[in-house]
Amino acid sequence: MMYNKNISLLVLFLALSIWILSCGSSYQIPRNNTIPVDSLETYSVADVDSKPEPIGGYKYLLSKMEYPQEARDRGIKGKVIVNFLVTKEGNGIGHYIEYSPHPMLSKEALHLVKGTKFTPGKIDTKPVNTWFSLPFHFRMAKRSAIQDTF
Repeated sequence: MMYNKNISLLVLFLALSIWILSCGSSYQIPRNNTIPVDSLETYSVADVDSKPEPIGGYKYLLSKMEYPQEARDRGIKGKVIVNFLVTKEGNGIGHYIEYSPHPMLSKEALHLVKGTKFTPGKIDTKPVNTWFSLPFHFRMAKRSAIQDTF
């Protein structure tokens, strides 16, 4: 009888612990990449001679960025990192969020990147499929900024 009570308490404790951990306030980043990029020959940015760049440049990309008003009103800020594959044709595919403090900021960063055409990465002069990351900094300033590490 005492053995069954101890097992029941242990099961209850484990279930309660799992429930408490799953109810945390941290934002879980969805990673449901539905584009079959595994079948493509891809390169990292470190492997290419010239990196992908947004057509029009980074300043043009930033000029289209909109800080979500609700996020601004709620004081939500931080860095969002979007990873994706720039195809040799200059299209971004397989987008996913590597890091984000909040879904509202993720949504804006993804919207911006998905609507942008890129010059592809190149090895010698040959365009290649290149994995690329863009960090966006959402601050309470007038405009958002992108990290200038390119």
